[in-house]
Amino acid sequence: MNKDLSVRQLNAFKVGACKLGMRTSSDYVRTIGAFFDDYKLKECEYDGKLWEIIVMFVLGVFKASMKERGINFWIVVDSSLDIAQIDLEINHRPIQLKYDFSALAITAIQDVLSCSGITVVGAKKGDDPIDIFRDILKAAGLSEEEIDREIDINPGFDAACEVWDWFTGN
Repeated sequence: MNKDLSVRQLNAFKVGACKLGMRTSSDYVRTIGAFFDDYKLKECEYDGKLWEIIVMFVLGVFKASMKERGINFWIVVDSSLDIAQIDLEINHRPIQLKYDFSALAITAIQDVLSCSGITVVGAKKGDDPIDIFRDILKAAGLSEEEIDREIDINPGFDAACEVWDWFTGN
């Protein structure tokens, strides 16, 4: 594998990871680890791209749980969105993911993208995965009350914690 991923390759991996997450109800680390091994993703030099794939896997777990309960949770990724600085849309809300950026850099990027309605969600090693995915769900339009309810019943938060520890080496 090339040490970088093209936009097409990245989006294909994000879609695949989301579908995999939707089919996974346990052994989250083993499952995403095997996905990374199968496609030699650890060879990619860009942790931010790998982070996007991880997020999509975890969001697949969230989506499966919500679908079982009749809650619509639409996730879209494609190359045309990526070109527009949108890593994914959830419930028609555009989100840009940033990994290992300073708070100041995240704020600056948000200032530039806010006029386009894009929400920037940042994460870096040492952050609490619950808080990261709370921010993603908030960017997707869920209320604090809805997010609190999901924390109690959605295995996506368990997946987020396990996979985050694996990804960051904690």
